[in-house]
Amino acid sequence: MSSHPIMSEPMSSTVYRIRLQGPWEWAVPTQIPSQAWTWNRIRLPEEWDRLPAIASPVWFRRRFNTPTGITPTDRIGVAIPAASSSISINFNGQPLGPLSLSDQDEPSVTRYELTPFLAVRNLLEIVFEGGIRPSNPEGGLGQPVALEIESFPTAMGA
Repeated sequence: MSSHPIMSEPMSSTVYRIRLQGPWEWAVPTQIPSQAWTWNRIRLPEEWDRLPAIASPVWFRRRFNTPTGITPTDRIGVAIPAASSSISINFNGQPLGPLSLSDQDEPSVTRYELTPFLAVRNLLEIVFEGGIRPSNPEGGLGQPVALEIESFPTAMGA
């Protein structure tokens, strides 16, 4: 008869980061709902400081596929450098609330849990409700947005 511990040591995890650089789209909502927004392409974070200052809400969006090799125990999140109360985040149409994925939080980065909403094709939207000031180094997308995959080791012989 073998004995099994009631509680085991917590398993450590590994966090892999995938930068969502490159093609993003941005738009300023129109005042007339029947008018279509004009979406502009931008390479973030490289071109953030080339944007004009805008006092009205500004939307940014990035489409991406689910990373390959994800296991059922992996947690997927996104780290956004715009740690500001005047932003809102939507993922595949779902508003997100902050949730840290690791103990190595940076004060200027906010992390969001994506795992429950992950699809084959995904849409991340970041809305700057109070507008943007790209010349301000705080609170923008001048640093990379990154997917974070938190993987846990599998139990051997379980």
